[in-house]
Amino acid sequence: MHFSILFCVSRLLAVAQAVYRLVDTLDAQTFYDERIFLVGGDPSHGYVDYLDKATVQSKGLVSTADGVLYGS
Repeated sequence: MHFSILFCVSRLLAVAQAVYRLVDTLDAQTFYDERIFLVGGDPSHGYVDYLDKATVQSKGLVSTADGVLYGS
């Protein structure tokens, strides 16, 4: 019994001490440069249609103002 409690506590401490680092950012300045735009229907047969970068920009589906990214 004591061993299982000790084991659980040690696992919780290990998770609490995990170190995270930022791998990718999504911001208004780099959105169009770093995104990959897919074109076509949803490969999982959902209710989504993917658009290319030019269509997204021309229809104003994503815009930026004061460094904030807005999507419609």
